[in-house]
Amino acid sequence: MKKVFSIVLALLVAGSMSSFAKENSSSGFHLITAEITGGAIAVGITESGTYNYMFNDTFGLGGGIAVSEGFNNDIVFYGDVKYLNWDFALGAGYEFGYVAPVLYLKAAYQSYMWDWGVGKAGFTFGADWHFAFKNIEGYTDAYKAVYVISVIPRFIIGVNCKFEL
Repeated sequence: MKKVFSIVLALLVAGSMSSFAKENSSSGFHLITAEITGGAIAVGITESGTYNYMFNDTFGLGGGIAVSEGFNNDIVFYGDVKYLNWDFALGAGYEFGYVAPVLYLKAAYQSYMWDWGVGKAGFTFGADWHFAFKNIEGYTDAYKAVYVISVIPRFIIGVNCKFEL
């Protein structure tokens, strides 16, 4: 049900952006990004929301929150750097599956296929890494295999919606 709600919410956000369209600004502006990605190898879904202050059209700094489910069941807070269409994130959070702290890294290319003035949307391609710091001694071999798979960087593909304020 959560996945259906996420898709409906993403479509609602993308569809409503055209009603607030205005000219883009090359000086500083605020950028809010909603993103849903799926990962290969360590299979799972990650939903994230990011705020960036864009100093110009090519560079911005900010932060956000990401919630993952699948092999990675975590919630992380991260710092974010945007350069051109690239998004780089570094953060930390909590892994509910392993009951452990987690380190989060992300490098993704966010395309702009649809442009509604202040609203843009497109596909996301890249990799993210959810590394849980858990001692796995005394666990079954199946548990250890899942743990090893979950620390491999995931190749991600998904959609993103951006809204300029």
